[in-house]
Amino acid sequence: MPRTARKKIENGIYHIICKSNSDSLLFREESDKERYTVILKKYKKQYGVKIYAICFMDNHVHFMIETCGTDLSSIMKSINVSYVQYYNRKYDRTGTLMGERYKSHLIKDEKNLANASLYVHKNAKDLPKWRNKIEEYPHSSLGIYLGVREDPHDLIDSGYVMRFFNNNINQARKVYAARLELDDRINYEIKYNINENDKCEYRSERKILYKELEAEVIVEQVSKLLNIEKKYLYIKNNPYGKKIRAMVAFFMRKYCGATQREICDFIGNITQSTVSVLCSKAYDMISEYNFDSIFEIFAKNCSTKKCMI
Repeated sequence: MPRTARKKIENGIYHIICKSNSDSLLFREESDKERYTVILKKYKKQYGVKIYAICFMDNHVHFMIETCGTDLSSIMKSINVSYVQYYNRKYDRTGTLMGERYKSHLIKDEKNLANASLYVHKNAKDLPKWRNKIEEYPHSSLGIYLGVREDPHDLIDSGYVMRFFNNNINQARKVYAARLELDDRINYEIKYNINENDKCEYRSERKILYKELEAEVIVEQVSKLLNIEKKYLYIKNNPYGKKIRAMVAFFMRKYCGATQREICDFIGNITQSTVSVLCSKAYDMISEYNFDSIFEIFAKNCSTKKCMI
């Protein structure tokens, strides 16, 4: 029986569930969950997507993702292939790890968004060690939502979801805790230092960024940033060429919404697997050096619009 086509929209928000097959745990150790988080962070930056919530179990993971104009299948393929390669190397195994293709549920409205985040975070109640303190579970974004802990990977965009509970940060946290039935167990005001008079507010709003930049604009800006002439983009086996190709491939994926095939056709004489390698190289370069300015330049050149969901 053929698979049912997924419902996908250009700027959709989805609840994703990835499960392992029956023979293996998806995450054997705590470090595996950490590695998956690092991979999510990497592709969040490469594709320009947003992660709204996450919760790891031993044999599956839940998270909410906004595709921001990128094809969901491409994002998930990058994430899962990268993780399976890591997993198979670490545990000296071969073959598939995922039991089935990932499940994706399109979030259609504000109520569905709020409820989906609550559902994701409630999963930790199935973990015996954390059942009575799910807000302290380190592999869930709930602690970030409630202000219990920081987000060391800068992965979670919680503000957009929390504003649907209350514009005041502390009031939103109280409401969210109540919806999770945490207020019956803890003195929330004391434990999390809630101040009723705190005027801090969520001002997060969803902005759709259209990935419509021309590749030539990407090349021009990358050339200026790296101080490398554009001609080196097309010269193989050259250190300057490797740098500019890596950055152009990375930003074409992020701001043009280009597929690997389209990047191959533009740069010329490279394979799709090479595009993945180039994007990873660019990610490492961006992580090592301060390239914040170029993100701002490209974002300004992309048209945006505000929306609720």
